[in-house]
Amino acid sequence: MRMRRNARTIGLVLWAVASQCCAGPDYDALNEKAKAAFEDERYEKAEALFEKALAASEKLPDDDVRRAAAQNNMAQFYRAFEREDLAVPYLRAGIEWLVAHRAPDDPELDKAWTNMAPAYRRLGDLEREREAWKNALVVREAIHGPRSAPVADVLNNLAVAEFGLGRFAEARTVLETAIDIWQTEVLADHPNIAAALQNLAMIDIAEEDPDGAIESYLRARAVLQRSVGDEHPAIARLWRQIGNAHRMKGDDLAAVDAFRESLRRFRGSLGDEHLETARTANSLAVALRATGDLDGAREWYDRALPVMEKELGADHRDVGAIRFNIASLLAADGRDEDAETLYREALAVLEDSYGASHPALAAFLEPWADFLDRRNLTEEAATVRERVAALVPIDENEDG
Repeated sequence: MRMRRNARTIGLVLWAVASQCCAGPDYDALNEKAKAAFEDERYEKAEALFEKALAASEKLPDDDVRRAAAQNNMAQFYRAFEREDLAVPYLRAGIEWLVAHRAPDDPELDKAWTNMAPAYRRLGDLEREREAWKNALVVREAIHGPRSAPVADVLNNLAVAEFGLGRFAEARTVLETAIDIWQTEVLADHPNIAAALQNLAMIDIAEEDPDGAIESYLRARAVLQRSVGDEHPAIARLWRQIGNAHRMKGDDLAAVDAFRESLRRFRGSLGDEHLETARTANSLAVALRATGDLDGAREWYDRALPVMEKELGADHRDVGAIRFNIASLLAADGRDEDAETLYREALAVLEDSYGASHPALAAFLEPWADFLDRRNLTEEAATVRERVAALVPIDENEDG
């Protein structure tokens, strides 16, 4: 297997275990050579040595922890190269050894399950990820007790897995338990509370409860203000999320206010040329357009566009969307020829980025068809509407 040289730096967290007796000198020597080869970025050599160390470990006594360590080392090697498909069988074998030979509250079993869960997530196997977090939860409760910060950490990850599976009620219950543990057993201003509250807001959004989301975002803001101050980029991101929630409930004026709060903080902390600032400027422009302030919308689209082109590239879908929205402003101003040219350029970018049959294109093709009708290009408009009708609706769980 050929390895990329830019292995993930989270990569190799290898088990270092003391030799239990003189029975495993081959394993110990091979393992040390493998680690040295990895550190020297001789990855193919490291892989071969780890495989030899694994084979040597099979000659050790059944109850020797190095048998599990060898499996873990192979897994962490492959995880360093984002090859979870190769890592998972070794992680599973290591867990099987730990379950058979160690107590249920062994810290190494906790580490094994918390390595397994994100590996399953990267493979897109959310059911198995969920089960891994549940197993990790059992171990952590046995080690630390049910009302402890390490348990809350696992509960938060379990909630994310439940959310990914569309199990919103279960995710909410687990998250609220984690938040309660952090607040009562650890620290009322623990930074993880803010992250969990933002996850709670995502559940509110998924359940079409923007008011609940706004409440959760404001609670998260109160926590973060006490730890990072009110002008931090994290506060700016929360204001942007609050603006999005206001737009969801149809309150565009409140959304404009929230986006302005976000934009002021991003401009002050990150500067006008930062991508986060440009994204918020774009959000503000969209909200201003919805309120009927076309001049204000054009101002902020024009500020966002060059930054996003520079940071994302002219062929990025977000850049195409801004160009499309500017085209709609030109059309509203009666500049149909300029609008048509920009519409076509923007749609070319969007279709290339999404793919010609992606359901997200419907949001652009429908107003494009309306514009074509107004320009008396009725045949082309009819063709566009046929395309829209053929698009498959977006799955509620799809990220894109």
